Amino acid sequence: MLDLLRERGVIATDVSQAAKAERVGVSRHDPIDRAPHFTHWAIGELPPEVRLAGGTVRTTLDLRLQQLLEHRVAEQVATLAHKNLTEAGVVVLDTKTAEVRAMVGSTSWQASEINITTRRRHPGSALKPFVYATAIERGASPFTIAWDTRDTSDDFFAPSGGTEHGPVRYREALASSYNFAAVSVLEEVGVARVISVLRKAGVAELPGAPDDYGLRLALGAAKVRLLDLAAGMASSCAAAPSVCRTAWSR
Repeated sequence: MLDLLRERGVIATDVSQAAKAERVGVSRHDPIDRAPHFTHWAIGELPPEVRLAGGTVRTTLDLRLQQLLEHRVAEQVATLAHKNLTEAGVVVLDTKTAEVRAMVGSTSWQASEINITTRRRHPGSALKPFVYATAIERGASPFTIAWDTRDTSDDFFAPSGGTEHGPVRYREALASSYNFAAVSVLEEVGVARVISVLRKAGVAELPGAPDDYGLRLALGAAKVRLLDLAAGMASSCAAAPSVCRTAWSR
């Protein structure tokens, strides 16, 4: 190209020679201030041959939403600092397409490059909706009664503590995150069935057998990624929207 420009008189010979002697480096836009966790995750999802080829990648990110959530996450961590909360993350997906609209992996990319949304962690009560969904698939309804009573082994709960609410509808038990009720429903439908639902929804790999998790599964015994959990919720509701609207609305 430089020779062609020189031949056509666009640049002088000395300019061409100086340009050829100059060392050319490769640079890219630094993503630190613009959705860094999402940027690195998106790049990591590209096939190696695509990453090496370079070019422009159009994503589903909503930058305004991303920036808003970055501020909200920082504010929330600061507000709960007295409870020893040091990090938080959030991911937002389009419920119809499961496209990622925002991803905040930590409060500060400079301080920590760990992306909470793609790390496997115990999700606590976030698996309870899948327990109730499994029961509803087998004929129950949001108005079916669950027993929020301590009638299981203390292996699943502290020897004392925890409030019993007796017979409650599924929708109330889920909305209020009653632990005893969730374990009771899981025991009724079976751990293997709930694991199957979680796998189909893409929520978790769950390589072990049902006995490896037991009734603790209702309380978050399986390690899952927040990103997969959000996508699993979206896919489950896309497959049965009427059930989701009825079951999970207070």
